[in-house]
Amino acid sequence: MSTRDEHLRDLIAQQAADYFVARRAGALSDEEDQEFLRWLRTSPIHVAEYLAVSSLARDVAVAAKRIDMPLDDLIAGANGAGQVVSINSAVPLFENPPLHRPQLRNRRRAIFRRSALAAGYAAIAAAGIFFFLNRSDRIEIAAGHGELRTWQLADNTIVHLNSDSAISVKFDEHRRQVEIERGEVYFEVAKDVKRPFYVRAGSATLEDIGTAFDVYRQDKDTLVSVVEGQVAVKRESRHVTDLRAGEQATILPSQVVKSKTPQKIFQATAWLHQEIVFDRSPIADAAVQFNRYTQTQIIVDDPRIAEMAISGVFHIYDLASFTQFLNGLPGVEAVMKGNTLHVMNNDRGRQPAG
Repeated sequence: MSTRDEHLRDLIAQQAADYFVARRAGALSDEEDQEFLRWLRTSPIHVAEYLAVSSLARDVAVAAKRIDMPLDDLIAGANGAGQVVSINSAVPLFENPPLHRPQLRNRRRAIFRRSALAAGYAAIAAAGIFFFLNRSDRIEIAAGHGELRTWQLADNTIVHLNSDSAISVKFDEHRRQVEIERGEVYFEVAKDVKRPFYVRAGSATLEDIGTAFDVYRQDKDTLVSVVEGQVAVKRESRHVTDLRAGEQATILPSQVVKSKTPQKIFQATAWLHQEIVFDRSPIADAAVQFNRYTQTQIIVDDPRIAEMAISGVFHIYDLASFTQFLNGLPGVEAVMKGNTLHVMNNDRGRQPAG
């Protein structure tokens, strides 16, 4: 198993350990327990990892009874005979829960190393993995508001979906194609010399050349940020330009504007670490970024305040810290009204603290 595959397996093991601890503590609601069963059915790897960390088949059986699914049926699905492999041809590796659900926080999992039981169920799963990861059906993957999702596609490409994002995936024996329906996606593309990898976003088509890159499809343009390798930008089958590592391009209806600024690449991909980075950004733009993740929406009432430039790094869900930051700016006041944070001019012209 390669280092990359080991990392992916560790992500699934972490998720399995989180579910195990939460279920043992009785911390899951009925709805979350149903989600846990859906997680199990998604992939035989999930079944193997959960059984490894629980070391007991009965822990799965107790949850399975709640949806009238015998444990034997669940395990049979891991062998390709049941429902485990029927959901689609991509493996979800990590999903941040919606904001209204309690987060399953980081827990120590050193004690949950793979045991002999894991090896046994890995052998059961192996028969179904090839079919599961090599179907050519068109599939759709989406992340809701405030969610971040990571999936492994049929070719071992990893896709990270930002909040409010959706893609459709179609692989065949000649090509691999992903359509970004909306939002932002980060790709870690697996090499396959026989099948080129294409990403469509609006009128633009991106051809990957063994790389990692971020694509943000917006209303009027598409922003492409290349972290590794090279991407060819095409429009109506015509080659427009190439982007290399460290380069970024804004694809407009009439032109492509390239730049090479490491800071912009860092800002564009900060969401992968659940961060928002502002570098002399207008407060209005900062509000738009926070509104992508939080249920509480920010409205900047004063046009002058909206244009005020700010810099800083914030967690995508930490609206409280951002509110405190705004209230420390001269002439700015952030006030919560219902489920909306209003940013307005403070007529008293308060000076910043310190």
